[in-house]
Amino acid sequence: MNDLDIGNTKLVDHGITTERSDLRAHVCVNAGMVYVFKTSKAVEVIENGNYKRVDVYTQGIITAQGHAVPVMDIDPIEIYASRLIGKAKFEVDAKTSDKGDRAVWVIEKLLEKGKIPIPFDSKFVTDSQIQKQGFDLVVHANFRIEVKCDYRGGLPRVHNMTTGNLFLQIAECNPFRQY
Repeated sequence: MNDLDIGNTKLVDHGITTERSDLRAHVCVNAGMVYVFKTSKAVEVIENGNYKRVDVYTQGIITAQGHAVPVMDIDPIEIYASRLIGKAKFEVDAKTSDKGDRAVWVIEKLLEKGKIPIPFDSKFVTDSQIQKQGFDLVVHANFRIEVKCDYRGGLPRVHNMTTGNLFLQIAECNPFRQY
């Protein structure tokens, strides 16, 4: 690849500390696991901890930075999802957007199956006329999930091709224009 093909290589703040999600779901392919946690909890953990800053390289260029945080320091909900992850057919060399799309598919399936606890507000209906229509509770769920493909993240299960950490990205650039 020549210099004319390379775009911006300057890292910009982008990741867990700048996003507006309520929950994070890390699909850890090699571990066969999904880890779900409050975004605010993870931000608090990295701000108050002393975690190693990790550079991610693509073709010799730093394309992302983040913190390698041990899974148990975040205390996530752990969901065994090896079967779903297998059905998604992740490929380690696939484009970032392809891995992301597959990770979102895994999370959608887990939501459909009720495997991810959904934060909600509920209101008990006291009006007897409305109760007679079959409404005892009104439930509102309004939350945002950021989904990440954390390919080698997670705790080791079958093999040791995992880091034991979750990668919490804080900066990135896109010199190869991969979307």
